[in-house]
Amino acid sequence: MSLDASNVIRAGLEYRTNSGTPDIGPVVSYDDYAANFMWDWQISPSVDLTNAFRVDHLVLHISGLPSQIPERTPETLQTSLSAESFNSGLVIHVTDRDTVRIMLSRGLQLPSILDFGLDTNLLGLTLLGSPNLAPESVWNAELAYDRTLPRLGAKLTEAIFLQRNTDLLAAPGNTTLEVVGGQPTEFAANIGSSNELGVEIGLASAQNSRFRWNVSYRYTAIVDDITHSVPATAVSSYNTGTPAHVVIVGAGYTFGRWELDMQARGQTKYRDFANLFVKQTVPGYVSFNARVGFRVTDYLTLGGTAEQLNVSRYLDGADFYVDRRFIASATLHY
Repeated sequence: MSLDASNVIRAGLEYRTNSGTPDIGPVVSYDDYAANFMWDWQISPSVDLTNAFRVDHLVLHISGLPSQIPERTPETLQTSLSAESFNSGLVIHVTDRDTVRIMLSRGLQLPSILDFGLDTNLLGLTLLGSPNLAPESVWNAELAYDRTLPRLGAKLTEAIFLQRNTDLLAAPGNTTLEVVGGQPTEFAANIGSSNELGVEIGLASAQNSRFRWNVSYRYTAIVDDITHSVPATAVSSYNTGTPAHVVIVGAGYTFGRWELDMQARGQTKYRDFANLFVKQTVPGYVSFNARVGFRVTDYLTLGGTAEQLNVSRYLDGADFYVDRRFIASATLHY
């Protein structure tokens, strides 16, 4: 709804339900009630502020089979939680060539049915969910600066960003081993936090130019703060699971009805986990992609893309190999 020429608001309500039976455990379900609100304020011709806010209220229900732990009954596992998320962005056109963007947000990852209500025994190990889990929060802050460069026919983009994940969720089987009622037991838990700091810089030509090009670099550093004595797995070792350096270089040219584009991407090595627990180093690599297109009419373009021209196969994650691919396409513009 438009309040005036400078203010637009929007509000909404949402309801979601979900249910399941984790393995041979009890029936777990929840009802999620949510409300959201958005406000876009054009403060001046050169300054725009957008705010979005959401609140979720979740009610958990557990019923059915008896627990592996006698003290756990459906009545003791009923719970509810409320959590808020938001997204704010301020865009300032300092000059016709300079733009500053400031963004701040908080997102939520609610615990899964398995996190809440798993209740089973696997080879003598009792695995239990927990209804007292907090949602995982993802905080983001970014400061970015764009500048157009008319002499180069290009735009320079620079950004520094910070991400903080709190109340990290870990399913039973990835948490601390305890002895409950004489049985070795693992509970789903919030295990700590992880912090990521990164910078990006990129330079790209105008998209509508006959000769186009782009180059970018990203550096990322991650520091984990795990508060539980959990084993090193994919859900507790974010600091090694992302390449620190990534470089992308591309160029393209249009002549007549033909289009030719090439792109190279390189990244440094990092460590991943196969089957959650087995450490595996993913080597750094450089890959080259190429595309050729032909504009048959003003509305139809036929194209062909070859991915990984320089290598037939590479490791892109633990036990995950990517093979060379050739793709044909037809694009209809209207």
